[in-house]
Amino acid sequence: GATALFLFPTGSLLHILLLVAIFVAVAASAVVTYLPLKTCYTTYVLLILSPLFARLLYEGGEILGTLCAVSPIFAIALIGTGHSIHKKFVESIRLKLEKDRLVEELRNAHRNLEGEVADRTAELSRRNAELNKEIAQRKNTEQALRESEARFRDLFEHSGDAIYVHDLDGNYQSVNKAVEKVMGWKRETFLTLNFRDIVLSEDLAKTEENFWKKIENVVEETGPYEIRILTEDGTPRWIEVTSKVLKKDGHLVGVQGSVRNIDGRKQAEKFLLEEQLFVEELLETAVDTVFVFDPIKNQPLRWNAAFRQISGYSDAEIASMRAPHDFYEDADVQETEKATKQLFEKGTANVELNLVTAHGKQMPFEYAASLVKDDKGEPKYVIAIGRDMTERKIAEEILEIR
Repeated sequence: GATALFLFPTGSLLHILLLVAIFVAVAASAVVTYLPLKTCYTTYVLLILSPLFARLLYEGGEILGTLCAVSPIFAIALIGTGHSIHKKFVESIRLKLEKDRLVEELRNAHRNLEGEVADRTAELSRRNAELNKEIAQRKNTEQALRESEARFRDLFEHSGDAIYVHDLDGNYQSVNKAVEKVMGWKRETFLTLNFRDIVLSEDLAKTEENFWKKIENVVEETGPYEIRILTEDGTPRWIEVTSKVLKKDGHLVGVQGSVRNIDGRKQAEKFLLEEQLFVEELLETAVDTVFVFDPIKNQPLRWNAAFRQISGYSDAEIASMRAPHDFYEDADVQETEKATKQLFEKGTANVELNLVTAHGKQMPFEYAASLVKDDKGEPKYVIAIGRDMTERKIAEEILEIR
């Protein structure tokens, strides 16, 4: 505008058109310039276009007066339009930025969600693998438990011993089928009993003692101990019992025991005792001497009353003497060595010796000896049965004199 005032003469049409073109260009540029430079552009319009309006007003004339009147209105309209466009543009920019922000947030949220989904999927896969492994282990454990239970049940049912469980009051809760053979009771009937119902009164105190030791946590296992019970038909029977406590979660819940029928063993023991007593009585009442000794250690082991009475030695003296050396003269000792050698070779030997009594008297004896060996075939002891030959020797001498 300032350049047009100097380059072109005042009043020329070219000057006027140039001023109008500058005005229109400046006004038109408001749409673009106003957007980022609203304050600067407003100041620019006021400072630059004001002289133009003044010049148009100064030149006068209808055209210039009209331009002077219309130009401010047009400028205000353009500025208003630019302002409106600016607001819309700014709003559109804001909306675009907001949209971009939301889109970016959605993208980030999507990426985060994908990451979380991937992590969750991986976690679920891991947990699923662990769960499958745990399920497989549990199945294996359950299978092992079933197999173990089956084995236990098989052992329980086919055990030769009667196996039972009773509660803390002594009432039987379970028992295997061996109870019929071992204890003489049908299983169904046995499960209705208390142990006090079948134990003989003479052995009940012993049974109660072992029972309360377990109940009061003195011991966890008792036995084996021997007691007598009544079978279902009322017959007494010897049994051997071993029992232990049953616990669940650390708490005592019952007692499990095993029972063995020892009636046959008790009868055998009774028979052996009777036999032993019979042999003892037979040995003690025998007229012949019976002397048992260790041929390796030369140690007396056993002798009967006849040997003690005839020899005149006390039991303590006999036990401290060497057998057979201390009971015979040196000449007879050589015979005993020959007889011992024969014993080792053949197992039996017969020999005549003169027994030297505690009073120094020599008594002729005829011995029949047998060697007993142990399980390894080694000599264990010698049994020598001696018969007093005094009367026979006298009879032989009489016959020789005649």
